[in-house]
Amino acid sequence: DLPPLETAAPTPVTRLEVWKRKLLDLSLRNRLLNFRDTQRAMQVLCPDLPAIEDALSDGERFTVHPRPVEFDEGWRAGEIHRQRTGDDLALELLRGEFAAHRLRTPLPPGELDRRLVQIYREARTSLEENGANTVYLALGFLSWRETKSSPENRYAPILLVPLEIERRSLQEGFSLRRGDDEPVVNTTLLQLLAKDHELRIPGLDPLPHDEHGVDVRAVMQRFRQAIRDIDGWEVIEAAFIGLFSFTKFLMWRDLEVRAEELQQNRVVRHLIRTPNEPFEETAWPDLERLDETHLPQATYCLLSADSSQLAAVYAAAAGRSFVLHGPPGTGKSQTITNLIAHALADGRTVLFVSEKAAALNVVHRRLVDCGLGPFCLELHSNKSHKIEVLRQFEEVLQFAAPRVPEEWAREAERLTALRRGLNHYVEALHRPRATGESLFAALTRLMELRGGPSPRIAWAAHGPWDAARLELLNATARELQETVQRQPHLADSPWQDVTTPTWSLAWREQVEEALGRLQLATAALAAAASELVALLQLPAGPWSMAGLGGLFDLSRAVLGAADLPPTLLDQDDWQLTAALLKQWITAGRHRDALRAALLARYRPEVLQLDAAVLQERLVETDQRWALVRNRGRKAVASELARCALDARALPDLVA
Repeated sequence: DLPPLETAAPTPVTRLEVWKRKLLDLSLRNRLLNFRDTQRAMQVLCPDLPAIEDALSDGERFTVHPRPVEFDEGWRAGEIHRQRTGDDLALELLRGEFAAHRLRTPLPPGELDRRLVQIYREARTSLEENGANTVYLALGFLSWRETKSSPENRYAPILLVPLEIERRSLQEGFSLRRGDDEPVVNTTLLQLLAKDHELRIPGLDPLPHDEHGVDVRAVMQRFRQAIRDIDGWEVIEAAFIGLFSFTKFLMWRDLEVRAEELQQNRVVRHLIRTPNEPFEETAWPDLERLDETHLPQATYCLLSADSSQLAAVYAAAAGRSFVLHGPPGTGKSQTITNLIAHALADGRTVLFVSEKAAALNVVHRRLVDCGLGPFCLELHSNKSHKIEVLRQFEEVLQFAAPRVPEEWAREAERLTALRRGLNHYVEALHRPRATGESLFAALTRLMELRGGPSPRIAWAAHGPWDAARLELLNATARELQETVQRQPHLADSPWQDVTTPTWSLAWREQVEEALGRLQLATAALAAAASELVALLQLPAGPWSMAGLGGLFDLSRAVLGAADLPPTLLDQDDWQLTAALLKQWITAGRHRDALRAALLARYRPEVLQLDAAVLQERLVETDQRWALVRNRGRKAVASELARCALDARALPDLVA
């Protein structure tokens, strides 16, 4: 077997090279080296590259328009005109459009609108999220090959002019103007030429300039001079609007050019030289002693902060490097705002960098709300133009902050006294008491038990509340818990109603004697129940307390019915008997109701009268002539009046 290959331990130089290789993309996936006409780009029909760069540098705006219809309708006439006069009608048309600040593309209207919208949206997203402009006008392209035998040419932009796309309305469409950044040469292309082809192009750092801006002709000429001896390579004067990103290349250039300067930072130096060793760092502020080590007079936090947030502010002020973790909504932006304010009050300059522009906007808005807007220079938003930056400088120079050291000293003293009082409450809350536990621990335990069962136990109140007594109560509670766990069905136990507080042998003898009597009584009750069940011909079986109670109620009902015919109990058909009993009960209740209504108007003697005879006399009387009829009615009324409670309330029987 071959011995394993020995790999050299990484060194600071090799680590830097690895980082740079990851940042510098010289593959054909990079649009700066292998540009293609896709949906994220569009060609501009420009007869003169230097002219368009000069116009943009002078601040002129252009609108973008589709392919001229004249190109399709009059191309043949234009060809005849060129042959006769030597003038190109297409070039004359494009020059006229350019003079009117209209840029033409070879795209039809629908395709042009789609590409413009996509470029506009992606550029706006990049600016909002990363604060980086990615829209450029590429002027001139180098047609090159990886090797002499490569089957096709690649195209790399040479000069990149930053653009800003504006869309005022759907009717007006899009307009272009030069961005605030400076035009740049395609440095990624220069690195490819130097590394892979040993080709270096002088005179491009800095770029040559004319009275308007970059000297485009001079730039193109330098590229032509450099590649004149390479077969198959050429410079093509074409213009494209597209999306390009230089983020990784700029980081690569920092590592390439400023490696030594970057290592003056101790974090970068540690990552390059000793990444596998512990990072030497000062101790993190003690959260429990922050009030002792940092006074309000030297704390400049504009927003509320807890101890962990204050510790981050103090650690940053002490020069400590750290990562501030926390899920959304936990106060990271608020902590950063306090950190910046504290550093500003300490006379420091703070550079706040974020991958997302939204994070910068949140912190900037908080600083402005706190009155620190004049101290913030925005370089991440649409205010990063030179004119806007100069305006911000002017605002700072005119800013006159009020000087109130006496007021601040008094306020700091007030805050110190207030904090001292609050800390007294905290100390009292966490101070161990006589039982060995703090009030905070006891309240926390009560909150954990909140919502659970709360049994009422009469504890003995003898002796002081100290640790020994608390331990005794805990031991008693544990013993009670173990006892309950051994009796899982304690709620169904026959002993649950026993409330005797103490147990003794005498009490046990009393219980045993009572249980003996209960046993004899239970046996007698069972015998009586069996005899009654047999007598009533009921189904026999084991009896519960509820069943025995029902049997007792039945016996009492039978004995209480004195006028119950004996033959009723001899019936074989109990269903028929039950139906008859229900009818009798209904009739009896109706009788009782009538009797109660009668006794409400008459004395009990009225029950001795023969109602049938009285009714018969009234019927006979009604059949006679009027004088005799009235005399008969009065006679019946006289008999009723003798029993009436109130004779005046009797019905008028004479009418």
